[in-house]
Amino acid sequence: MKMLMDYYELLKAIDEPRFVICDGHSAISKASLKLWKNVKIQRCIVHIIHNAERKLGKRNPPQVNCIVKQHIKKLAMVDTVRKAKNWQIKWNAIYTEHETYIQELSYTVDEETGEVLSQFPAHPKLRVVCNEINKLLKKNRLFLYVEHGIPRNTNHLEGGINSPLNNLQRCHRGLVLERQKRMWEWYLLSRSATTVNDFIKSLNFDTLYPKNDN
Repeated sequence: MKMLMDYYELLKAIDEPRFVICDGHSAISKASLKLWKNVKIQRCIVHIIHNAERKLGKRNPPQVNCIVKQHIKKLAMVDTVRKAKNWQIKWNAIYTEHETYIQELSYTVDEETGEVLSQFPAHPKLRVVCNEINKLLKKNRLFLYVEHGIPRNTNHLEGGINSPLNNLQRCHRGLVLERQKRMWEWYLLSRSATTVNDFIKSLNFDTLYPKNDN
């Protein structure tokens, strides 16, 4: 809940956009939908592919994991409406064929009575990945980019903003929190249309430079 409110406070200063392209963090999409009634969400394709590769394994994974992972990797080649439809048709066929395995459950059984004590997914990571893809398709958050010509990933943000910002913080990690915030604000100011005068007016100098009564 705290993360959701943090994103809400961050985004509420922005005029309502038509689209939001984001990674899989649910707080971002929830905050966006809470703020803006008509916004549409596009999930970052790069994050989807990397998430599948991480969860489905790279060293001798089960055959179904390989089939699902290889098809998800083909998202990188989808750049037209026709390719998107063909990808979804193939995905539906793969999921239908292997649904029993994907949704298979394992059980904890009392050895003496034979009573089932609990049940849990037999292939939890595979199940999570497949359920996520199905949810994105159902909510139309996978292929908005081919319909509307918007970016399909957050690379321009990750590489253009976040990466330099992380490097800046690493080089000045000794600063107290308030001065770190000012440093981030000045950096973001340099990447925005906000004027220096407007930025200075927004500063709280009492917090930045507290008065010493002594």
